[in-house]
Amino acid sequence: MVTRKEVALQAGVSESTVTRVMNGGYVSPSVREKVAKVIEEMNYRPNLFAQGLRTKRTYQIACIVPSIDNPFYGEVMQGIEEVAIEHGYVLSMYSSRVVNKSPGRSFFSGRNDAVILLSPGESRGWLLRDLWEAHMPLATFWDWETEAPSPSVSVDLRIGMQAAVEHLVSLGHRDIGYIGYMNPARAETDRNPRLTGFKESMAAHGLRTHPDQFQYTADRGSLDAGYHGVEELVGKFPGLSAIVTSNDLLAFGAIRWLEEHGIHVPEDISVVGCDDIAYSALSNPPLTTIAIPKREVGNHLMNLVLSLIESRKSHHDGSEHIQVPIELVVRSSTAVKRTNTE
Repeated sequence: MVTRKEVALQAGVSESTVTRVMNGGYVSPSVREKVAKVIEEMNYRPNLFAQGLRTKRTYQIACIVPSIDNPFYGEVMQGIEEVAIEHGYVLSMYSSRVVNKSPGRSFFSGRNDAVILLSPGESRGWLLRDLWEAHMPLATFWDWETEAPSPSVSVDLRIGMQAAVEHLVSLGHRDIGYIGYMNPARAETDRNPRLTGFKESMAAHGLRTHPDQFQYTADRGSLDAGYHGVEELVGKFPGLSAIVTSNDLLAFGAIRWLEEHGIHVPEDISVVGCDDIAYSALSNPPLTTIAIPKREVGNHLMNLVLSLIESRKSHHDGSEHIQVPIELVVRSSTAVKRTNTE
């Protein structure tokens, strides 16, 4: 097996320089290129077990997601993995449903060098507290209007939802329904930016909202929730001509129910999603949606925890917050509202 010392001798540099190249530390571009070439030619692979004994690291990052069946989180994980692999880390993914049944400190202690939380919901109170007490390096993808308590990556979903409503209003829609998630136990304390943006944009256009326009799901947004949610919404708000959903899976489920009941999208009802998962461009019809750059989000999250690990700091030592821009992608699921004469 090729050793780090052999790589250093072949490249004409010190072992510490090879280490910096492997860990993404600073070296001159010419030295980095030379060392990288030798690493590739000699097919050098570091012994992570031995390295972990020296550095007291596991080279493993725990990623906690609300739902493992939502493709959104898989795409974010790809972005995390891209950076992780470059630095010799592996990922473990847990559903928050599993984590909620386990004490956080004992669950992660000794197993991981850091934790990445994606859209922490019900678990964020006790879990964040447990991780703080354990001084575990932590970064979050934060999608609520409250301030993130640790280094985080966020997107302005309030602005995104405003853009969605603006688009529908420009097409002549006035009776617009909303399908989204709300945790009843935290409804008054959590500020949901999707819902806030929807209501603010409706008000800005002089459009009143009524409770019948809103349908809240019991989960974070699945195909099944969208399918049954739109049935409830149409039943109590029969005049609607457009629907905004808080994620793409809800939109897909809603479209399926509408088409099964002879209500065509977008001819009869326009539909807008949120997330722009890969299936959105291939759905029938292709979905208009708020696009979140998921792999970029993942890249930033992994870089945040790497910075904490390398500096031997936890989230207590100052919080860096990165906001990633989003945009509305207009596709074929939205159209000009039909008039009574059409």
